[in-house]
Amino acid sequence: MIDLILMFMLSQPHRMTAIGRALYRFAAFQVVAGVVAEIVVSALRRTHPQVAARWIADVWPDAPLWWVPETVLGMIAVTTLAGVGLAIAYGGRQFERQWT
Repeated sequence: MIDLILMFMLSQPHRMTAIGRALYRFAAFQVVAGVVAEIVVSALRRTHPQVAARWIADVWPDAPLWWVPETVLGMIAVTTLAGVGLAIAYGGRQFERQWT
């Protein structure tokens, strides 16, 4: 199965580049969302000390915000995803330059 995927990506490197760019953009969007969430929670804690908001889910309990990284571990995972996306995009561009 992995051989089939590898052969497909090597035969069409522009798709490999597109997948890498999409992963990188998604990770960048998550980082921005995490930073905005941290700013919102911090501002809410400072302006309304009686509110015990620790996470963004405490601020908006009905919103599906499970994908927003709020901890250091979440940011590390998203940064790793961005690195993988950049590596895939770079590899795709190298294949495009050499074999097409």
